Amino acid sequence: MEDRAISIKEDVSLLAHLPSDQISLLQIAIECIEDGFAVFNAEQYLVFCNQKFKELYSVFKVLGQSDLSLEKFLRVNITTGFYLSNEIYQNDIRQKFKNIEEQVKYSLKLYKHSRIPYLQRLKDHYWLEICNTPLPTGGIVSIHKDVTARKLTEEKLTYMTRHDFLTGLYNRSFLKHQLDEIIKQARKNQERFALIYLDLNQFKKINDTLGHKLGDDFLITIAGQISRTVRRGDFVARIGGDEFIVLLPTINSELEAFKVMTRLTNVIQGHFPTGHSEVKKLNYTLSAGMALYPDHGRTADALITYADAEMYKAKKQGIRIKFNDKLMNSAIMQDLSMLK
Repeated sequence: MEDRAISIKEDVSLLAHLPSDQISLLQIAIECIEDGFAVFNAEQYLVFCNQKFKELYSVFKVLGQSDLSLEKFLRVNITTGFYLSNEIYQNDIRQKFKNIEEQVKYSLKLYKHSRIPYLQRLKDHYWLEICNTPLPTGGIVSIHKDVTARKLTEEKLTYMTRHDFLTGLYNRSFLKHQLDEIIKQARKNQERFALIYLDLNQFKKINDTLGHKLGDDFLITIAGQISRTVRRGDFVARIGGDEFIVLLPTINSELEAFKVMTRLTNVIQGHFPTGHSEVKKLNYTLSAGMALYPDHGRTADALITYADAEMYKAKKQGIRIKFNDKLMNSAIMQDLSMLK
């Protein structure tokens, strides 16, 4: 096969109307830009790329710079894992592929027909924004911009808006968002789910007696215990102070939800080492109340209010959990009596 050197001068069909000195100036200018710049001809072979493009892609160390077709370029990046599988984002929508061939085919389509920039996630947490422009000659100009710093900043900001700064759990705002989505899904599929409201007993006394630093450490410990106790797929949020909410998006029965709540109140108790000379250990427990959708409410506020009220009833009655449901069977009632 004819050797194709990577030089903008040698593909005269692309820039035949320009004098050679202007072509040289253009090549120098392209070398100076911070983005990767590449040109593929009408036969979809790479005919020019700047140094930044070569630095972005290790494929050149494997295949060299000659006779590199667009399809081979994409296939090698995908099969070697440089392009992460199922990590193409167009208009903020993640594209999913059944296999490598499907991803190669889709990527080729983006180069040939799409002028809309898209994001490609790379290994080692790098991100590229790729923008392709068809040429009148049938070729393609492709610009590859390293947007890793921007994406990391966006991810950090997203994390901060969704998570509690102290415990790392989800915050009240994101809880409401998730709860609204779960309600929509449950309404559509005629499903039930549960919301558990948890409150740490005697926390104010801990803060007042031992200080806020120890109180913060205590909350972090409790948050970790709650996260380790719930089922996979359950949603845990700290909604303020010493109060937490656990969403159980899928339940087969109220008994299943009750068992999760019982496990939480049984596991989240014990002795917390303080390092304080006078109060070496703290005894702690949780009080809990639960609401079921749609039995106890059909909106986020209604469910939270109901579970909160049940939790305070438990506190007042001196028991750890409260679940006021006429459908509660005798087995649940027996379990409840054992927690008094």
